Amino acid sequence: MRGINSLGPITPRKTTRRNRAGEPTTAFSLPEETPEATPVTSSVPVGRALLDLQEAGTSDLYQMEQEITRWSDNALGSLRKLQVALLEGGEVSQQLLNELDTLCSNLPEGDAGGLSSLANSIQVRVAIETARMKKNKIHDMDQEGADSEGI
Repeated sequence: MRGINSLGPITPRKTTRRNRAGEPTTAFSLPEETPEATPVTSSVPVGRALLDLQEAGTSDLYQMEQEITRWSDNALGSLRKLQVALLEGGEVSQQLLNELDTLCSNLPEGDAGGLSSLANSIQVRVAIETARMKKNKIHDMDQEGADSEGI
């Protein structure tokens, strides 16, 4: 087995070069950058157009997030109403079921990352609860019909 040939140990070397501030540099210091004179040709209309584009993209995203947040608040409020109605042992109103149906079908479109994912989860819960309440109403109506026939 043969070893790898080397030139010897590697050590930092001392240099006598000095930077502009008069401080000596070592092998580990970065070379000093010399600023190059480049002509600045910025145009105000181009800069303004870029800012307008940036603001337009930001405001669209902000508006989409606001719509999704508003929808989510409304959906959670309706789910709270449903929860209260169920806990009180009362009957769920047809108006509340219609409200849940409408909310379920009117989720704002758009991709706002985690916010959209959260809104989708709320939509699924609204759809499940609406279907469950409709099923219970149909079942209750069938029971009432069977009870009245039996009398």
